[in-house]
Amino acid sequence: DALPADAIPLLIACTADPSDGLRMNAAMALKLAPAGAALEAMQRLVEDANVRIRLIAASVLLRVDPANAKAGAAVVEALSDPTVGLRKAALQLVESLGPSGATFLDTLRNRAGLEEPEVRDAVVRLIGRLDS
Repeated sequence: DALPADAIPLLIACTADPSDGLRMNAAMALKLAPAGAALEAMQRLVEDANVRIRLIAASVLLRVDPANAKAGAAVVEALSDPTVGLRKAALQLVESLGPSGATFLDTLRNRAGLEEPEVRDAVVRLIGRLDS
């Protein structure tokens, strides 16, 4: 579903709120905004103190520009996060990028031997898809 145009400015304003939860929910909602409508907010959020918010912003920015360095750095950081759920979310993001996800092959290869079996299997499968 498309995001109503009048909601976009309100959601962008919420991305500056001190509450992590509000910023995160606003960023998630803004993923539904028309291309370009929230890019400025996402550029700011990719440097947020909260790694989950940075990953959400990176998902938007990398779809627009697969070479976005700050977004790429946020994904690499999330792939190395101690939280399994966050690493899984980063893997899903890399997979969703299709061939552009190959940018992260070196990081994935470095992580493969360090992961728990459940995550390691997903990393190895993703490496295989991106390598082909």
